[in-house]
Amino acid sequence: MIVLLHVLIAVSSLALVTYTFIKPNNKLLLGSYLSIFATIASGLYLVWVEPARMLHTCEVGLVYLAVASTGVIAARIRFSKLKKSIKIV
Repeated sequence: MIVLLHVLIAVSSLALVTYTFIKPNNKLLLGSYLSIFATIASGLYLVWVEPARMLHTCEVGLVYLAVASTGVIAARIRFSKLKKSIKIV
């Protein structure tokens, strides 16, 4: 059951990160950070509870973390640029 929840959190997190990149704002960035944290926390819990079954999937988790982090960084940069352009105009 926790595996399904973990996957749902991860997929939702990627969707939120994508939406945050498209329409960046402070609330969406915070939500993206929290969803990434929730995915990492549930993944660590799964590895802690069943290390023999779950350790091989850590590679997928690292790919997720790289993609999600890159998306959040890009959204943050885009948000900063949007804020600067609004202040100048």
